[in-house]
Amino acid sequence: MILNYSFGFSQNQVENDSDLFNKYFEYIPKNLNKTEFNSSLEKRIKTKLNSISILFMLYWKKADLNINKKELIILENHVRKLAYEINNDGIKIILKGSMAHGCTKFLKKQKGDKFIYELYFCYGDIVKNDENILKFFETFNNRMNEF
Repeated sequence: MILNYSFGFSQNQVENDSDLFNKYFEYIPKNLNKTEFNSSLEKRIKTKLNSISILFMLYWKKADLNINKKELIILENHVRKLAYEINNDGIKIILKGSMAHGCTKFLKKQKGDKFIYELYFCYGDIVKNDENILKFFETFNNRMNEF
């Protein structure tokens, strides 16, 4: 099963923000840009777990994919590894989200001499319960904030 998902943006959204959101949403760190599957979870779903977009989808559809407790630990390790490798590439990303519509999807903030990129997910009605997604954000952000 190969996961593929793209977010639509409202017409009143500034195109530049959408482009920047997508750039970091789909970003694959240099050290994770390999073709072989490393974990049993990657092998089972036949998908590299090397971008925010893929991990977001897995957390969103976790129940549909029948991810068990052992695979959940593997999934959380992939999230931590992704945050580490993104930071290792010199990029700081924070994930936020809500079940709202029409929000700004991308913010660039400066802290000292570094930039922090906030990706804000407005998943509205497509998500009925965002508990899993918020867990993904928490795991990713906690690891990213260690740096």
